Amino acid sequence: MVVLIIMFASVAAALCCAFLFWRQSSRRVGTPPQRATYEVLHTASQAVSVLRDGLTPEAAVKAAPTLRHLLGTPTVAIADQASLLACHGSDQHAEALARHLRGVVTSGRSQWLSAANAHWMTAATGDAWLGYALAYGGVIQLLAGMWEFKNRNVFGATAFSTYGGFWIGLFLWVQFVAPHATSASAADHDLGWILLAFAIFNTYMLLWSSMVNTAIFMVFLTLEATEILLFIGNFAANANIVKIGGYVGILTALSAWYASAAGVGNGVAGRVVLPVGQPFWNPAAAAAAEPAARA
Repeated sequence: MVVLIIMFASVAAALCCAFLFWRQSSRRVGTPPQRATYEVLHTASQAVSVLRDGLTPEAAVKAAPTLRHLLGTPTVAIADQASLLACHGSDQHAEALARHLRGVVTSGRSQWLSAANAHWMTAATGDAWLGYALAYGGVIQLLAGMWEFKNRNVFGATAFSTYGGFWIGLFLWVQFVAPHATSASAADHDLGWILLAFAIFNTYMLLWSSMVNTAIFMVFLTLEATEILLFIGNFAANANIVKIGGYVGILTALSAWYASAAGVGNGVAGRVVLPVGQPFWNPAAAAAAEPAARA
């Protein structure tokens, strides 16, 4: 009898334990994937609550530990489009991570092509220009300059070769110099000096373009305005001036496309399909006309 009582008591205790375990586990998310999903969402919600009012330095500092735990990384860094806001984790990785992040900030998607400067590429990576800067803007323009040199076209050779070198140099700067910039301001000043130098070159090319035709003159005129706005905007770290420079750069692209289309179309057709306008002044023609006038 005692044995039966002990057995019944043991079974009852086991059932009670099973019931309590079931009640407790029923309040949790069931399967391991479900529990993992719950933990990730819970951790992410903690970071989101901190960043709800915007990405400020204070919010970044508070959110960094949570994001580091969520990502499972030794170190995590948070930055906006201008600077590094917070870095949390191992000191061993913090310096290298901050350096690489500064490179992303200073050479990232929104600083270059005119469409990016005008903030038209928000749905794209913004980095598609880089390969074409080297291949098309750089190598192809340099080759075109050499062909113009062979054709004894001093203006075309100088313009194509110089801007081919500009795009090749820009590609190398973005790839090898910008990632090691000590700050966003230092990178902005790099760009300012580069653009200032080419604006000076473009100034006298603008003057000589007036002896070619109106279409080519408009290309160099809009390009001059673009470079001036961009070097001022980069020196002043003024995003609004850079954005205006982006819009003017788009006008430069439209002018260049028209001049290119006119050159190809008129050459293929053997007649004027797209007018390019007359040069504003032609010293060679004036010099040739002088002996006839004297006679």
